[in-house]
Amino acid sequence: MAVQYSVAFSASTIGAGIGAGGPYGCGVAGLSVAYPCMQGHPSGAAAYNVALWFAMWGTIDPVDHIARQKIYLFRGMQDTFVGRPTMDALRAFYVDVHVPASSILYVDQVPAGHAFISDDLGGDCGSSGGHFINRCEVDNALYDQPRAILEHIYGPLRAKATTLTASPIPFDQRPFLPTLSGMASTGYAYVIGPSCITRMGGPSGRFA
Repeated sequence: MAVQYSVAFSASTIGAGIGAGGPYGCGVAGLSVAYPCMQGHPSGAAAYNVALWFAMWGTIDPVDHIARQKIYLFRGMQDTFVGRPTMDALRAFYVDVHVPASSILYVDQVPAGHAFISDDLGGDCGSSGGHFINRCEVDNALYDQPRAILEHIYGPLRAKATTLTASPIPFDQRPFLPTLSGMASTGYAYVIGPSCITRMGGPSGRFA
């Protein structure tokens, strides 16, 4: 999702944190294409051509904007859902759209399964399942993936807040779901305060 969003709305997106995702347009023809794309040898160049085609018809922003984004890529070494060639193709896609090497951080040496990585809660590092949130040690400390993503995009961060400024707000997302969606009937929104919005760049500085 982060890949698709950051490409489609590249004019207003400054960076993307991508955990085990395929190149742009991987699922453009449905599951018959999406699953092999995640497991096989997709082409970064083909993804670039798909983005150019959509941009030419005005359905997404011009691809030239992507070059200024900061890109964080992560694939766990024990990920059985997304193959290494898929992430390599994604990196090739960003190279093709002229994202500088210094703006791409590719993390691929953590023995994680298919999951987001948290320093607060989660399952065993190498597992792929459950809530898809794992805890992994890197250099004898728990790896803080959200912080790693934000630091790559924004640079040094302020110290973590000791208390939350808000609580997740549940809402009924069934009216927004297609018939065959596998998403839950309840979604959650987390509304941050004005100071946080300023810190994150506001409407003209979004990240995915």
